[in-house]
Order: sequence, then C-alpha cells, then structure tokens
Amino acid sequence: MKRITRIAAAASVAALAVGFAVSASAQTKIRVGFSVIPVQLAPLIFQGSGAPVHQGKSHQTEMIHFRGSAAQLTAIAAGELDLAVLAFSTFGGGIVNARQDLVALADVARDGPQFSNLFGVLENSPIKSVKDLKGKVLAINGKGGAVDIAARMVLLRNGLKPGKDVTIVEARFGAMEAMLRQGKTDVSVLVAPFWARANAKGGIRALFSQKDGVGDTQFLLYAAKRDFVKKNRAVLVDWLEDYIRGTTWALDPKNRDAALDLTAKLTKRDRKAFTSWAFTKTGDLYHDPKARLDVPTLQKNIDVLQKFGILRRTFDVTKTVDESLVIEAAARIK
Repeated sequence: MKRITRIAAAASVAALAVGFAVSASAQTKIRVGFSVIPVQLAPLIFQGSGAPVHQGKSHQTEMIHFRGSAAQLTAIAAGELDLAVLAFSTFGGGIVNARQDLVALADVARDGPQFSNLFGVLENSPIKSVKDLKGKVLAINGKGGAVDIAARMVLLRNGLKPGKDVTIVEARFGAMEAMLRQGKTDVSVLVAPFWARANAKGGIRALFSQKDGVGDTQFLLYAAKRDFVKKNRAVLVDWLEDYIRGTTWALDPKNRDAALDLTAKLTKRDRKAFTSWAFTKTGDLYHDPKARLDVPTLQKNIDVLQKFGILRRTFDVTKTVDESLVIEAAARIK
C-alpha cells in the first residue's frame, strides 16, 4: 500500500512538473527595446506597475536598453529584438534605406502636442540664434534618430550645412548636460527628464526645439517585422492590452505617486528628479491613452524627410501601419 502511495505521489509530482513545463512553453518571450524611462512607459508597465494581466501567462517581456532608436533598428534587423521603439525617422529609414519589412503597431510618444525636446546652450553663451552655431559643436543621441533629423532640419533652414558648418557628435542622453556645462559641446539635446534636471539647476537656456525642426511628430512608435506580427498576432494583442492598461495606470493622476516611486526605483535616481514634469501635460511627451498612432502626422513626418533629402523617396505609411492589433486590444478593456 505504501509502495502504491509513493508511486501515486511521484506521478503527481511528475504531472505537476509537466504542467509547469507546458505553462512555461506556452509563454512567448517578447524582446522589447527602450531608451529613456519614463518617456517610454513599457519598463514601468512590465517591471512593477501591477497592470499587466497577460504577463507571465501568454507572454514574458524582456526589456532591453539601447542608447537610441537607430541601435534598435540594427537589432531588429539582426533578429535580436522583437518590438523596437523607433523614431519616425528611423522607421522611415528602415523601410526605404535598409529595406526592412517593418510594420508600425502602436504609439509610444508624440513630440509637440505637449512637451517638445529642447536643444539647450549655456545661459551666458554668445549663441543667441541658430545662425550663431557656425563652427560650433552640437550633440545628439544617435545619428538617424528623430532629434538628429530635427537638428539637421533647423540647421538647413538657417543656411548651415550639418557636419560641415556645424560638427555633430553623439552622446548618451544622460551625459548631454554635463558635456554642455563642461564646454565639450556648444549645444546639446535635452529630452524631457534631462531638461527638467538642467532647468532646475539653472544656467542653461533653450535655443530651439524638435518641433521647430519637424513640427508635431509621431516621435516614437512600436515597430516589428511583418512576419513576426503574422506569427505572433494573438500574443501581441495580449501584450498591447497589457501596454494600454499600463499606460492608463501610469497616466491616472491617482497613481502618480506610485508611478514616480517606480520610476525612481528603475532609474536608480532621486524621485525629485521626476516630480516637476513626469506624467504631466506640461512637462512630458504625449502618450495616446489607447496607444493609437497619429497616422496623418506620421505621413507628414515621412514626407518632410524626403523633401529635405534625408530619405530618397517617401511612401504611403498606411501600407506600413497595422493598428488592428491595438484596436482589438483596446476593445477588451472596459
């Protein structure tokens, strides 16, 4: 009788182990890129907000940090990333120049409707206008990204040739302010969190904004390879449902304290660095609450890139956008 009991117990353990194996294998790992928290909300959503309902069930999100969207394009082209946060310029370049079969799925952030990324100079700098940048050094986070394109457009409109009249260097977003204060650059791009920090310290003023270069933009979007979307549509709808739930959670004023605490934890920075701007309408980029893309604006952004010779041709963005997934995901949420 004892032997039978031991056999039954062993069988139960084995069955449980098989059950766990099946559950684990049923999960699809989704490798998701990000650069700056909390401008990009996914790290908050999938690493502590409590909002996801499918995380750990149908999918497991792996967040991977990159300096900018250009590096994410390289990673997704190499099969090292599944969902990339691409700037509109990187998305356009990936389709036209790199000939990647990419599809835009959802909004990450828009520049212009609320805050617009700023290019700052020292308060006492002799640089009073863009024309004064001749012979100077300008810092961006990565060539080919949206802030790089915006800077080049502003320079061209003011009769300056990027790379010839103005030296353009690359740096991490977090290093921009220090480089500017140390005189290593004459003008640096300061995205929302770093502009807030620099502004609080004083001594830096805005020279121009990203909006001055390219107008309102579908600044950042989630993109994937078309074949990945086709093979993993159901799981991606689950992921987008979690993303929309998390966005709603993060942008709800009653959750702001919790969102700020989580941001401080993930970035390992003082909470005070985010209180003046994060999750506000005046200091933060715009996030669509249902993760819908602004397709008409995206088309204008791509057309501008072609107009200024950054893309050799424009294209119909509706053929490279698939919002059916995000619409289905949003419809599940009451």
